Amino acid sequence: MASIIIKGRTKVPKGTMEDFDRPKHNDFATTEELKKDKFSGVRNNSITSCIEIWTVGDIRASVPNDDPDALSKAFEDIFGMSIMRIEKE
Repeated sequence: MASIIIKGRTKVPKGTMEDFDRPKHNDFATTEELKKDKFSGVRNNSITSCIEIWTVGDIRASVPNDDPDALSKAFEDIFGMSIMRIEKE
């Protein structure tokens, strides 16, 4: 079944989303949910194509997915950690 795009939005055909359950993983949580849950960790935000570093519900850094040097600098600035090398899977 094809979706119809209307003014930049996707119109989902009726009857296709009633049974959809959003995964409970932090990558699928909203910013407000992460703040409320006092999330600490690293999250891949696929909407912005950024990696976010969170501590106790506060977003401390957001760096582009394709910039390992920026991620390394963010870890160093926030945690005083020096990352020697970041490898992609």
